[in-house]
Amino acid sequence: MLPAGQTGGRFVVPKAGLRLAVADRGHAMVHDGTAWWDDAVRSEGFYVAGQQIVGARQPAIAGPAGGTIVDSESRGAIAAILAVLQEHGLISM
Repeated sequence: MLPAGQTGGRFVVPKAGLRLAVADRGHAMVHDGTAWWDDAVRSEGFYVAGQQIVGARQPAIAGPAGGTIVDSESRGAIAAILAVLQEHGLISM
């Protein structure tokens, strides 16, 4: 992907774990000892195997209300899920 680089006039051979900021990509790249890979942590989210897993915070989701049949167990579970998503900062409060 990226060849070994030059810094300060000296040739640098990349080793496993070397992490460099790459300006034209807007995020770091990491060398695994064989090749360069995009860093999992980027400004727009967190990636696993190149797939975005976590992105920007989403708007709040309203809890269950109304309806003709009230299922208190389901409403409790939904409320708990929403609370955890908010606690982790994945959705707004």
